[in-house]
Amino acid sequence: MKSSKTIASPIFWIAKDTDLKTFYGVDAADVKEFAGGFNSTGVSQEEIIFIQAVDADAAQRVADHLEQHRQSKLDQMKNYNPEQYAIIEKSSVDTDKNYVSLIISPKASEMKADYQKGIGVK
Repeated sequence: MKSSKTIASPIFWIAKDTDLKTFYGVDAADVKEFAGGFNSTGVSQEEIIFIQAVDADAAQRVADHLEQHRQSKLDQMKNYNPEQYAIIEKSSVDTDKNYVSLIISPKASEMKADYQKGIGVK
């Protein structure tokens, strides 16, 4: 996976397989490659995770975990921060072959287009 863009945010990068399990419930055995991180300020809910699963079944399991994570964030922000809730609500978990992504950001559509270009989705 490659991208031509740089993300300027205070980001905590997800660096280890154990981070995937800790933050998303994703089993490392389902993952071939991943990249991602989230805003570490605590206020912004900005979060980006790209995962290449080992096969289609693993991609479905990964997508299910990311959707559970997204729903949890929605529940947390619903009555706490309407602005961040709206950003999360516009996000989605997307699957393209064995690639699964979740992009929560005000710039999600731009980031998604760049990501899809990077993995060869037209």
